[in-house]
Amino acid sequence: ADHVWVVDSLFYLCSGDGVQVRGGTAHADGLLTHHIYLGRNIGFLNRQSCLWAKYCEDVVMSQNIATLMRPVEEPGSPGTYLNPAVGFGAQYDATRLVILGNVVYNCENGIKLATYDASTTGDVRIVGNKIYNIHGTVGSAQWGTAITLQGGKDRFVGNNTIYDVDYGIQSTPYTGGSITVFNNIFMLTVTQDVLWD
Repeated sequence: ADHVWVVDSLFYLCSGDGVQVRGGTAHADGLLTHHIYLGRNIGFLNRQSCLWAKYCEDVVMSQNIATLMRPVEEPGSPGTYLNPAVGFGAQYDATRLVILGNVVYNCENGIKLATYDASTTGDVRIVGNKIYNIHGTVGSAQWGTAITLQGGKDRFVGNNTIYDVDYGIQSTPYTGGSITVFNNIFMLTVTQDVLWD
């Protein structure tokens, strides 16, 4: 799919993501999804996230609201959680992704870039978002983070307002690419504003 807009919609109680932009598994297979705009949507109480992107290019998530994303424990496996409980995020070759001017509150995690393929070009911009009341309830160091940069390459994080969170911006061990963090406002972070593991 390409040149698709998803706007002014409500996604709640979804068994996965509110919207997952997902193309083929590689650029060479010809199934790449590109030029997608997700704007002014609201997502809450979904099992995974409000909006998520995989195997795609040129995706914009703008002016969306995500709330009440909380982890779900796997039945019969205490302490094992099935979902990232995140407002917005991406993984697996989401390239030229812009997460701009969204609001995430009262969730386990705010915005997350999960694992990326080592050959991914990346280029993710997380700019002008308002993220607050993000607290971990399951005890892991990666829960309760406003912005997690686990994957992606050439990541730009700027002009975000982050308050009342356990961690502000966290980068977990990853090789390749660059991270540029600039002009973010942090207030009332419980543990740290910026954490590089």
